[in-house]
Amino acid sequence: MIRFLLSLFVLNFFAAGAYAQTGIVAVVNDDVISKLDYEQRLAFVKAVGGLDVSKKENKERLLRLMIDERLKRQDAAYYGVSVGKDELQNAVDITMRQNGTTQEEMTKRLKEKGVPFSVLQDQIETDLLFVKTIRKIAGQRSEISEAEIKSRLKEIEERTKEKQYLISEIFLPVDEENNDAAVYGQAVKIVMKIKSGASFESMAQQYSKAPSAQNGGLLGWMAESSLEPATKEELALTETGQITTPVRTKTGYALYAVRAVRMPEDVKEQDAYHIAQILIPPSSPEERRKLLQKISLTKGSCLKFISLAQSEKKTPKIDLGNIPLTELPQPILDLLNETPLTEPTDPLKINEGELVFMACSKEKISTLPSEERLRDQIETKRLEKTAERRLRELRREAITEIRI
Repeated sequence: MIRFLLSLFVLNFFAAGAYAQTGIVAVVNDDVISKLDYEQRLAFVKAVGGLDVSKKENKERLLRLMIDERLKRQDAAYYGVSVGKDELQNAVDITMRQNGTTQEEMTKRLKEKGVPFSVLQDQIETDLLFVKTIRKIAGQRSEISEAEIKSRLKEIEERTKEKQYLISEIFLPVDEENNDAAVYGQAVKIVMKIKSGASFESMAQQYSKAPSAQNGGLLGWMAESSLEPATKEELALTETGQITTPVRTKTGYALYAVRAVRMPEDVKEQDAYHIAQILIPPSSPEERRKLLQKISLTKGSCLKFISLAQSEKKTPKIDLGNIPLTELPQPILDLLNETPLTEPTDPLKINEGELVFMACSKEKISTLPSEERLRDQIETKRLEKTAERRLRELRREAITEIRI
């Protein structure tokens, strides 16, 4: 459940606000988004570096997020859902840890840009309200039975007897028949961009309309029997490390990147790294140098590395456990492969600063997920689908007037 909640925080980290009579930007079911709301949101995005708000399409995206926020709050009110002070503060603390900072530091950072912390706090509250509303709507339907767990495990076991592909996707829906050619043309342009040097992951995040977009398009291992015939045929003709031509599916066009292929005899076990990480948040060159020096002194000891991360109190999750090599993003896998075990890697730049990893060990693990992990995956996917469906309904039923 917490994974689903945090994914909402990450996806909507740009939105929040309070009404003020300084001009109206939009009206959502008689609920007003003021000009002050909008300007504070723009300032917030600039402060956290989330979007380039000088671009018209990003301003429009930001306003759509604000409209969605109003709809979520209205839905929570309709279902009588509320959030307590302690519950909200706990969610704020989690969000701050996830982004390698504290409420005090974020408040100071935003204040320097003239943005109140409430802009972010209100967004976190909105996500909490929406999650609780979705759980109320789902009710007992979101509960996972033992029979369902056993059935899913049996299904996965059966698929280990088949050839499997580790793939990433970029999915472009065709909403109307007369849009088919235009969507195909867009898919071809994306192929050309990738062949010209753009990463598949960045193109997926920018263009794909599938839920996997937030993970760079990664779908994971897919058995042949789970694939549409056209997809199966195209993957069979595509070499590992290459991308397919646009594939026409039942609902649109898809591009696939083939990461790896495994035969049934290779499916029982897989290589995995036991990984720990340390976040280096944005700081002065001197502070960064000192932390990197401390990290270098942990060479040869995963325990020391983890202890340092705990003492720094900047890393939201330190011990990542065993992660299959095939599930690691390529930049991280490259760093780990070129670094000896129990030695810190070079820093990897991310939006929130830099990450340093350490592979504590490399071992063989089962390809079958644990019951706990499977239960979490099923519940998360179910809630995400319910949330997506509910938001579509709210958008469709809303009376929205945009005045800019």
